[in-house]
Amino acid sequence: MIFRDRIVRNRGAGLILEKNAEIPWPEGEVFGISAASALFRREALESSREVEGPFDPDFFAYFEDVDLDYRMHRAGWKLGFVPDAWGTHVLAGSGGRREMKVRLRAYGNRRRILWKHESFSSLAPDLPFIILQDLYGWLRALFTEPIVCIAGPWYLYTDIGRILRRRKSYDTRWGRGRTWIRGYLRPERERLTERA
Repeated sequence: MIFRDRIVRNRGAGLILEKNAEIPWPEGEVFGISAASALFRREALESSREVEGPFDPDFFAYFEDVDLDYRMHRAGWKLGFVPDAWGTHVLAGSGGRREMKVRLRAYGNRRRILWKHESFSSLAPDLPFIILQDLYGWLRALFTEPIVCIAGPWYLYTDIGRILRRRKSYDTRWGRGRTWIRGYLRPERERLTERA
């Protein structure tokens, strides 16, 4: 699920279902699919790929599947949820977030998504939510991981030229339209009540 502040959450993350329990979500179209439990058509991956392959190597870790979701939508594909297909994924189970390099990258990758795939017109209606979320994230990092808070943005800014070149190539391939995202954005209150 993607929210107006552009935070992306796995639907039902942390939910433990009993064996043979009914899946509480209907089959249908979704914004994105976690790469930890996805099945893609080869033609979808090929038509939305980066030069290097299906994933952008600049992401290194975290949000690379969200980037793929954006590219698949822009290339004209639909992503769907099938309740009968299920699996188990331990979030951050690899322990990669303990490495400073990974934490620095993760801090900038959400912003990398916005630079690559959104425009001012697609973001404008949601700027208050985005700014509040970024301010919250920055303040939290300032007190919990000041090095990440200070150095994290540099991983994004040092790559800005490459990000903009990729963005331009997408616009050439798939056009400049970005209003499709509005159909997938969910209200913030939904994210807050889901956590409760």
